[in-house]
Amino acid sequence: MLEHPSNPPCFFFSGRETDTLNTSVGQLVHPNALEDQLKLSTLINQAVIFGEGRPYLTAIVSLNPSEMNRMAKEKGVQPKLVRFCVKPQCLLYLSLTTSSTNSHTIAV
Repeated sequence: MLEHPSNPPCFFFSGRETDTLNTSVGQLVHPNALEDQLKLSTLINQAVIFGEGRPYLTAIVSLNPSEMNRMAKEKGVQPKLVRFCVKPQCLLYLSLTTSSTNSHTIAV
């Protein structure tokens, strides 16, 4: 992770050193497969999985604004990204998406 050159409070990812993460409990994980699974959701544009040396994995996701607006309107919620992200409907959808991805996770 590197500091963004034109927007210093932000960061960007330039890639990873290896295609396998080794968690602190010795589980080997291929993060690319998990990221691809998360991106099957129309709500998620990009996903990055972290977890090297940790007992758990963490995902950072970039949400699709047009899909967020569509979903917000469908749920009768103000279609402002920040406001919708904290609504139970959005959090439940993201939770179900990550749970589905977790259910497909197989240790290497």
